[in-house]
Amino acid sequence: MKTNKLKAKKGMTLIEVIISVALLSMLIVPLSGLVISSLSNNKRSEYKQRASYVGQKVLEELKAYDEILLNIDGGTEYFELLDGDRIIKASVGNSFSGNFSRTIYGSISEPLSTGEEIYQVSVTMERNDKFQYSDKDNLNEYSNADFRLNFLKDFNNKVNLASDPINKSLSVSNNDEIIVELNDNLNLKIYKKNNEASSIDETKSAEINNKLLLYVDETYSNSNNIEIKNNTSNIIDVYLIKNTASSGKLNIISNSGNVILYEEDEIEKNQIGDLYNYTVIVSDNNGKELFRGASSKNLYIRK
Repeated sequence: MKTNKLKAKKGMTLIEVIISVALLSMLIVPLSGLVISSLSNNKRSEYKQRASYVGQKVLEELKAYDEILLNIDGGTEYFELLDGDRIIKASVGNSFSGNFSRTIYGSISEPLSTGEEIYQVSVTMERNDKFQYSDKDNLNEYSNADFRLNFLKDFNNKVNLASDPINKSLSVSNNDEIIVELNDNLNLKIYKKNNEASSIDETKSAEINNKLLLYVDETYSNSNNIEIKNNTSNIIDVYLIKNTASSGKLNIISNSGNVILYEEDEIEKNQIGDLYNYTVIVSDNNGKELFRGASSKNLYIRK
């Protein structure tokens, strides 16, 4: 005969409950601090991300400008960003600065949305005086030519010597054939084929480069044959540059000496602005810096 022994079920004693609660409390306190700290860090990180968005937006706008038009208010020169915030030119030197408030949506508008953060933005722009660049059109490229002849219209069509346009000038009519003669020691003579008495006569005294520049101004309207006579023992490079707006036409021919002709349209000067270095700083309302960005851009600034 089997005997079933019943085991009595024991519950937790009061001491065990107290110890469990104490242990749980000891774990909850640091865990809750960790959770709160994590939430706080996430909030600060999100705040900085929004500040970075504001700063990058201002930076990208500044980088988009190629030309800035200055306004004047009470003697103060400034330009405005798209949201109307002013960047003010310093009274001395070549620097600009601006301080304004922004939200992630742009300039502050009333009323603000609930919980919308306000950021303080500081912009500084300094011209880089060490920046050097070449800003030449194709006329300047041939500035070392021994002679430059301008074909243009004043009261009538004429050709003149750029170095002395008043005293070295010759009136020409449509279809006149013009002789351009170069002799030893680079003596230049220009005259009409049917009237040699009326002429331009010039001798270069400085270093000789054996280059001749013919420039057809936009006002010139004649069609003329230009005969180049090279009576020197050197090769003469002739550069014919025509303004595209001119209706005139020069037909260059050469029957004596060695002449090389180059023809091209006038290229206007490319306008390259001064190089400006600029910095954008975004801070909170307590002045704590949240974002700093910098870049540079060539800007043409005019009034």
